[in-house]
Amino acid sequence: MTNKTNNEKIVRIRITDNTGHTTLEQKIDEAILTVTKEHFSQGKWPYVGSRIFQFEATSLDDAVGLLNDTIRLREMLEESEDPIVVMTGALQGGV
Repeated sequence: MTNKTNNEKIVRIRITDNTGHTTLEQKIDEAILTVTKEHFSQGKWPYVGSRIFQFEATSLDDAVGLLNDTIRLREMLEESEDPIVVMTGALQGGV
């Protein structure tokens, strides 16, 4: 069994929409960029495994928020043996 560094770990990303889904397989750095882009440009919310990932950043111009988000997302992906991210439409709130 080969030991991969965390940067070489492959992340599966499933992006859902009203016509179905698209599945991507990317290295961690590229996956983080894809997840961030999908969130801010398409309003998608990422679930890493079964856990929702809440962005602190309010936009792509929020450098401090994006840095913190990137660190937290990387940690979540690195913790998983077989990381899977599901990107879904806007979250719906109560009340």
